[in-house]
Amino acid sequence: MTALKTPLVFIRWKDHCAEGAWADVEKFHGPSTCYSVGWIQKEDDEGITVAANLGHDGDKKDHQSGNLQYILKSCIVERKILHCPKI
Repeated sequence: MTALKTPLVFIRWKDHCAEGAWADVEKFHGPSTCYSVGWIQKEDDEGITVAANLGHDGDKKDHQSGNLQYILKSCIVERKILHCPKI
């Protein structure tokens, strides 16, 4: 996808947790709810990669992605398109 044609999305997802310090099991047990906003960079049947930042030179067709995040689709609770360019 080119930088200007990729949708901006909001994703609410469940993440597994780890803790190296002493913790109360009852408070710790269970997934964390996470919220991510980014531009879709790649998607397949298993997951989606979003970027929080895009760098784009108007004279070039390619772009660079910053702060990439890969989210398993099985963990996604909610997904909304915030902006989809008409370019």
